[in-house]
Amino acid sequence: MSFSKGQGLQLLMIPSSSSDPKIINSNEEDRLTIEKVIKGQKAAFSILFSKYQRLVRINIWNFFRKKDLVDDLCQEAFEKAFLALESLKNPEKFKSWILQITYRLCVDYQRSNVGQEKTQAILQNSIEKNVSLDLSNLFKEESILYLLEQLSQIDGLIVCLRYIEDFEYQEISEILGISEPTIRQKASRAIRQLRSCLK
Repeated sequence: MSFSKGQGLQLLMIPSSSSDPKIINSNEEDRLTIEKVIKGQKAAFSILFSKYQRLVRINIWNFFRKKDLVDDLCQEAFEKAFLALESLKNPEKFKSWILQITYRLCVDYQRSNVGQEKTQAILQNSIEKNVSLDLSNLFKEESILYLLEQLSQIDGLIVCLRYIEDFEYQEISEILGISEPTIRQKASRAIRQLRSCLK
């Protein structure tokens, strides 16, 4: 299955016994969508892709801060999720699960490309000086992007998950594999650093 920018389907409308559509929360909507995919409606996965691609892209960008990696790794993260969807024990937790996949993918990519990137950096240094990356097209909130650049990779990711995407500390701990007290400490330190940037 291949995904492209702008791809999407209409949101699920679940008929209820009354004439009004049943209002469901996002986690329940994810569970119903995943059930459809598992039952053979593979195109329904594009709903999950459309819903979470921005979050995945922001987290990949925050990890590497390189626009050229975002599209490829986002695609790979969703492909891994699609292929492993039947193994997801709690479909209501798809959002956390796709972020766990994304984080592990970023860590694995970084480990496998450390030496390669150092040699490429020397060769591309002069090219990069002349190329203007327009990340505002990638993410609409330029000020948020600028502030995240001021933080370390892991601190930026924690701030994004906690304060932009409203994840609980425990969920972030599960996604990143870091203890909850450490997450809280890093979040607090990152917020202090961002406040000093704003002064």
